[in-house]
Amino acid sequence: AAAQSAEELAQKLLEGGAAAVTAQGQINGVRDMADRADDSFMGWALNLVGITDRMRGQADAAEETYRAQRDGMTAVEFAQIRATAAQAAYDTAVRKHGVNSFEAKNAQLELAGATDVLEQAQHDAATAVQSVNDKLIQQTNLMLASIGAGLS
Repeated sequence: AAAQSAEELAQKLLEGGAAAVTAQGQINGVRDMADRADDSFMGWALNLVGITDRMRGQADAAEETYRAQRDGMTAVEFAQIRATAAQAAYDTAVRKHGVNSFEAKNAQLELAGATDVLEQAQHDAATAVQSVNDKLIQQTNLMLASIGAGLS
């Protein structure tokens, strides 16, 4: 498998599911390889040119990129990414294995879960907006009532 950039690995972590598990495995694998190399003569030689440090830096960069992207998202945005990735995984499973295959049924369950999380995030966001709107209306009514009382 070709080496992936920090951005590519971070995107897979954001998508969740099997892609995230694979990406985290790649990140951990790079760290493990760097640690094993450090414990060998080859690691000593590689460390002289900073390769193992760069490997660890790439792993750290992928996780930091993921955290930065995730921290900048709303719950709805994050859930949408996961639902989109689950839909793509389902479509791929159906195309490769057929609609009634184990893979497609498993991907359909993942998609249903991601869709439920997205719906809940959308509901929570709508409830929060409604709550703010209710408070603004209440404050406006109080202000208008006090203005009206002052005119009497």
